[in-house]
Amino acid sequence: MRKLMIVESPGKTGKLAQILGSDWVVAASLGHVRDLPERALGLVGPDLRPQYEVTERSKHVLKKLRALSQTCDEVYLATDPDREGEAIAYHLKEALNLRHPKRCTFTAINEREVIAAVTAPRQINMRLVEAQEARRCLDRLVGYTVSPRLTEKAGTRMSAGRVQSPAVRLVVERDRAIAKFRSTLHFGARALFGDWRADWDVRVQYKNEPHYCLDKAIATAVAGTKQFIVDAYEVGKRRASPHAAFTTSTLQQEASVRLKLSPSETMELAQRLYEKGLITYHRTDNPNISDEGSETLREFGTQSGFAMADVNRKWKTSENAQEAHEAIRPTDPSLDETTNLDETEEKLYRLIRIRALASQAADAIYRTSTARLRGCVGSTDVFFNAKGEAIIAEGWLRLWKNIVEEDEEMANPIPTLRIGDRIEAAAGEVVEHRTKAPKYFTEASLIQELERRGIGRPATYASIMTKILKSGYVTKDKRQRLKSTPLGEQLIDALVGKLSFIDVDFTRIMEAELDEVAQGQRSYPEVLRKVNQTLTVELTRLTEMGRIVRDSFKCGRCTSDLRHMVKKGHYDFWGCTRFPECKQTYQNAGGKPDYQGGSQTKANR
Repeated sequence: MRKLMIVESPGKTGKLAQILGSDWVVAASLGHVRDLPERALGLVGPDLRPQYEVTERSKHVLKKLRALSQTCDEVYLATDPDREGEAIAYHLKEALNLRHPKRCTFTAINEREVIAAVTAPRQINMRLVEAQEARRCLDRLVGYTVSPRLTEKAGTRMSAGRVQSPAVRLVVERDRAIAKFRSTLHFGARALFGDWRADWDVRVQYKNEPHYCLDKAIATAVAGTKQFIVDAYEVGKRRASPHAAFTTSTLQQEASVRLKLSPSETMELAQRLYEKGLITYHRTDNPNISDEGSETLREFGTQSGFAMADVNRKWKTSENAQEAHEAIRPTDPSLDETTNLDETEEKLYRLIRIRALASQAADAIYRTSTARLRGCVGSTDVFFNAKGEAIIAEGWLRLWKNIVEEDEEMANPIPTLRIGDRIEAAAGEVVEHRTKAPKYFTEASLIQELERRGIGRPATYASIMTKILKSGYVTKDKRQRLKSTPLGEQLIDALVGKLSFIDVDFTRIMEAELDEVAQGQRSYPEVLRKVNQTLTVELTRLTEMGRIVRDSFKCGRCTSDLRHMVKKGHYDFWGCTRFPECKQTYQNAGGKPDYQGGSQTKANR
């Protein structure tokens, strides 16, 4: 019996063909084969049902797959194990007119999981399909109804996105908070006892917020304290548990910090590692590893001489988590850097492998010591605190230090003290502090904030980052900091207070309702109609709004106004409004013309 398996990526076909054997044909759909029309809303009727079209790219793919399906006795749709994959399987069924295709999924491309998947196939889960469809159509509804109104008000192309615009709002509001921030200089004091120290407990003297000493003379007097009495001294132990294995979000964050990879680069590399059978599926919001996976990791760790946990460690999941499948881990932890990978793939694989192994290792244990010292300035008691610790058992740190250097030296080695002891400081010093402004977002920290607020889902974070950068609403500097552009600020000012989807809470609630569609608790029409009704009312506010005031940029050649010319995939530049008389153009740099970069020639605008 001849069988056909259809997957999304051609990178999987070779390994799957080896696993399945000569009775199988494995082919790729290259992703989605149908989509909403490119130049129309594509949602019709009172229920706003989507009208799909075969994409131009997919016509030849479908022709090939149709021919293969007609020569095979059974067709297995083995697209990715998430909502997007479920939707692609459904579209393949419809486009190829398959009567009874078998749906199977696996979270790792190895013999055990693949054979188990094809041995127990199922039907396409239409709840998951409808949830993906609802998300896609909501995005289309917002983009196609709001963007034209914004463009009309701005006099040039502006676009809005259901999830991208709230992400831009977070960046804009953070930037404005930083701009408004004014640093406060305040003072502390430190007593030095040779190789250990104690710090003035300012809160005792300054009980009210913000607990600052603003008078350097007072801090200087406190720093002059030499004689102390030990009021308290304790020695104990502190256990530090490892981090959970990676989810999609934490992988993107850690790869950004450790490897300087963008979220999209991380996902492309993880896709290749998954296709090579080296890691489990990389789109997940579940931090927990399966019992079988944990046992494999702990067994390998023990054989390698590491102290491992006795049982599978479990972590609390976010209330927004879908928990469709386990955290990201190596399919075979014994495979190390000797695998056939390029340099960047190897670095990411090593990060995933060590993080997963460390997640199942024993706790690190520290010896801790704390002391509270009492001195006197005039007739006023002043209190100093000292804290120190030293590592006793490395536990998971022995693995993790292969990725990041951990300080194993004694931090502030406080000697053994007794309550009531009188001790003398060798010296004292005034410590200056400045309140710090909020930090600019990076791609890693913005993803963390989106996840914390329940905006977007694992599969969407990389595309959100890509879109807000390509749109010109946000830029990234050499230090990887995200900053809003004037165009981004104008977008948010135009939307806030007028349209609900720009509100973070609204977006979070909408994500929860999409999850309820997947669980069968809500229907597609219910969610779409609700949003459409809200948009219909709110768009009148946008219509009644005056023109969006934009920064005016002048042509360096003829001093006429410049216009931002954008067309996805074709061009993104500033051109003179006197075209064709004046053909001066400038590259776009964060929503502004790059005058210093010079002009760029555009033969046809």
